[in-house]
Amino acid sequence: MIPPSWLWIPLTVFAAAAQTVRNTAQRHLTAELGTLGATLVRFLYGMPVLAVWLCLVLLVGGFPQPALTWTFGGWVVIAALSQMAGTALLLRAMEERSFAIGLVYSKSEVIQVALFSVLFLGETLSALAEGTLLAINIGAIFLGTWLHARKKA
Repeated sequence: MIPPSWLWIPLTVFAAAAQTVRNTAQRHLTAELGTLGATLVRFLYGMPVLAVWLCLVLLVGGFPQPALTWTFGGWVVIAALSQMAGTALLLRAMEERSFAIGLVYSKSEVIQVALFSVLFLGETLSALAEGTLLAINIGAIFLGTWLHARKKA
């Protein structure tokens, strides 16, 4: 079953809205539970949603279940711990009321994924990906320079 080519538009809008609501809720939770508590809540709350989604993909999508090997399990654990650490760092930046730094950090995920893919998975970057990374780095440099100049003023 091939989804319509326009389906990404409403899914992207929904995901952006859901992420905004989640981040706002987490910011309030951080005040009550601390950074690590709010991070734990996010992942425990998401676990049932993940389980339902996996079942739907396997049953409705007709995709085979991935082979559960020790290598696969190790990568899943590393990815999960990395995601939790990244979320804790993002919440900590938001807790310090440094929204710009938190935003830059959260948007650096493209660079992080590219580096991880090259270093650990042996992938190569296409010219388009390299151009995208260059643009992201230029934007980050400009934003960092602007934040630094603003902090001095």
